[in-house]
Amino acid sequence: MRFTRLLVFLLSVPLLAWGGAAIAAPVMPMELHISHSIILNQSSNDGPALWTSGDAAFTPQDNTASAILAWTGTNSQHFINLMTSRDGLDYGNKLTLDVSALARPAITIVREGGFDKTVVAFTASDRHLTVIYNVYGHRQVLRLDELSNTAPALAQAADGKLWLAWTGTDTHRTLNVEALAIKNSQLEFVSKKILAGYYSQAAPNLAYDHTHKNLLLSWSDTGASGYLPVKDHFINALWSANGSEWARVQSQPQPRFSKAAPALFNEGPPLNNTNYILAWAGVDTAHKLNLATTTNVFNWSVPTIVLNQAAFGGPAVGYLNGSLHIALAWTGTDRNHTINVAWLRV
Repeated sequence: MRFTRLLVFLLSVPLLAWGGAAIAAPVMPMELHISHSIILNQSSNDGPALWTSGDAAFTPQDNTASAILAWTGTNSQHFINLMTSRDGLDYGNKLTLDVSALARPAITIVREGGFDKTVVAFTASDRHLTVIYNVYGHRQVLRLDELSNTAPALAQAADGKLWLAWTGTDTHRTLNVEALAIKNSQLEFVSKKILAGYYSQAAPNLAYDHTHKNLLLSWSDTGASGYLPVKDHFINALWSANGSEWARVQSQPQPRFSKAAPALFNEGPPLNNTNYILAWAGVDTAHKLNLATTTNVFNWSVPTIVLNQAAFGGPAVGYLNGSLHIALAWTGTDRNHTINVAWLRV
């Protein structure tokens, strides 16, 4: 039961170079739909965070969960919660952390010393960015001097660096990224980059691009970033090979819009697939979930798939290694803001 609306964007996309290689223009979008969905008995004050085995820049260990869901609860203290899954649909093993967050946490799994370790980042109630390393083991809590009014984002690159992205508290709400190294089970500061000229309405989203071995940063723009369109909430994205130099991924004269963090995800190489998936909550009255897919990250002149489901906050999307399942998670617009999870199929 889906409603598909075709929005053909008139884009002129030139050949672009990524690491010196020309990127061709052809695009083959997928027609995705929800095949199975579950409403969890869990509530959140924001959209959920989701890590899947397809997120990793490495092959996760056999005993590592295929998916981990994280969210900030609706209790008065807004504690962070985690649940694990083997299939991205059935979740259990709930863990509640005794920490409070302003918005949803960010979550990823990193490889260090031959072991997979879960990392959670969040904006604390005093607005300080905080990272918890090795959540399911001997935890290290790193409290940063950096401040934000929204949730941060996390991803690990192939070189092992852990990247943190957030929206600053300056007047323009400038995007920031910071690299952390993992040494002897400790997080160490490496470098920080202020992305001058790129401004975000809300939290950003950060992902690893398996196809081009780069980082992908997406967000809902303020419209004051110095390029067209000068409109609030249009979806924007950057890519970077090293975290220091960033370039725009897309140019949309007729952009897509979202008030919350859009999720840009590369399906990756497990099935030798190069699909990019963009998921977001629309700015329509119902805030319905939207999807777009492309095989060329520079060309989003593709149809938009509008689902019947509505989201409170931004959705999360991921891919499960060794399966045909694309996982989708979102917080419903019902009174209790209940968390939903689903499989997407072609």
